[in-house]
Amino acid sequence: MLAACRRLFAVLLLCLPAALSAAQVGQAAPEFELRGLDGETYTLAALRKRGHVLLVFWSTHCHTCHSLVPRLRNLHRAWRGKGLVLAAINVGYETRKQVAQYARDNELDYLVLADDGHKEDVILDYGLKVTPTFVLVAPDGRIVYRGSRLPDVERHLAR
Repeated sequence: MLAACRRLFAVLLLCLPAALSAAQVGQAAPEFELRGLDGETYTLAALRKRGHVLLVFWSTHCHTCHSLVPRLRNLHRAWRGKGLVLAAINVGYETRKQVAQYARDNELDYLVLADDGHKEDVILDYGLKVTPTFVLVAPDGRIVYRGSRLPDVERHLAR
């Protein structure tokens, strides 16, 4: 556990310069191609075809992330098929197998992306500093919200 925390801290320190130029509100969201727990490969471009995309960058070791699971589950159920895709992207140093077990144990019924080979790319591309980080991407690819709090989805989708 301590070794994993040290690795994550080192990656976040390396990301600090990137965070200064990270994609911000109004800018294009960085594209990605990540594997889901279902074995399928997902791209941001494909997800955007279904509407707004709420990216939730999280870790199984993040207590705040864990406390938000019921709210995320409710948000997903309320907006599924109504113009919002929720994609939880694991950026912690737990293995794909550990993420899958966490998803089962906590009944995550929304899309969970856990691609061990591309975590660092996503961390750098999005300039992540903390978990959770929420990024709401409009269908045109622009970031309309970025922050550490769950956005007011209804307000953003009404625009």
